Amino acid sequence: MLTNSLIICTKDRLDDLRRTIESIRSQSLRPNELIIVDATVGDETARFIKELEDEIEFTLRYYHSTPGLTLQRNAGIKYAKGDLIHFLDDDVDLENDYLKSICEVFANDSSKNIGGAGGLLTNITPSNSFAALFRRIFFLVRVDGEGKMQKSGFPAFQWVKNRSRISETEILCGLCCYRRNIFDSFSFDEGLSQYGLMEDVDFSFRVSKVHKLIYTPFARVFHRETPKDRIGIGRYFDMKMYNHFYLYRKNIPISPWTLFLFLWSNVGVFFRALIVSLKKKSLFPIIGLLRGSARILSDCIGARKG
Repeated sequence: MLTNSLIICTKDRLDDLRRTIESIRSQSLRPNELIIVDATVGDETARFIKELEDEIEFTLRYYHSTPGLTLQRNAGIKYAKGDLIHFLDDDVDLENDYLKSICEVFANDSSKNIGGAGGLLTNITPSNSFAALFRRIFFLVRVDGEGKMQKSGFPAFQWVKNRSRISETEILCGLCCYRRNIFDSFSFDEGLSQYGLMEDVDFSFRVSKVHKLIYTPFARVFHRETPKDRIGIGRYFDMKMYNHFYLYRKNIPISPWTLFLFLWSNVGVFFRALIVSLKKKSLFPIIGLLRGSARILSDCIGARKG
């Protein structure tokens, strides 16, 4: 039987972490170990984990880390002992059969062609017709796609379009699982600092070039927050601009067509920031977008000089 290691990276979110761990404890299939990689400055998370060790039904490991999602994930991988390594955010509610449904994907793969799997975010619902059309026109992040990476550099997940059929995918979100041998060749990109927006898409897309990835809508999870809630609306648009550029340059073959789609999608990001600014009566989205654009310009100037 395949053994399972769960990794949660967290920082300053003890109440969310408590709820997520309770969700794990209610699973029909229990993990073999849970690894907490914590970047909190104080010791409250460490004390909570220490108190929990005696009553929890599986091995619990705690490690302190410097902040940075990709750095924390890579650290957790080094400590994990399971055949399958799962990644969970610290603010999710897993349905009871989440872990069982993910593990079945690998258990049924006798040829071991499948390298990774991910499930359905149940809180993702269809956008209104205008928002969905807007995302399609500008090739932005979509949730009603086919599980493919778009040539603009933004992903098109299949959470809305496919809620009943196991299928292959090119992209997984941060709530996912990989065979441990995957990490002999791949690691999360620590060039994506701090929250590392879209680091999960980057990792899964690179893995998909070598190994089969599977999406199963039967592994269901509710994600309680969005990136904007976590890092602030200004920083979100800063990272949205810069990380999109970083990952497009890294993963998408550059041609006149893909370059056009990349630039066109940034027009969509600009309009999105403008809409959010008007709704919230705040300049932070526009300021964040300008900061991200300035970082892109700095990188391009530096590359030319180099």
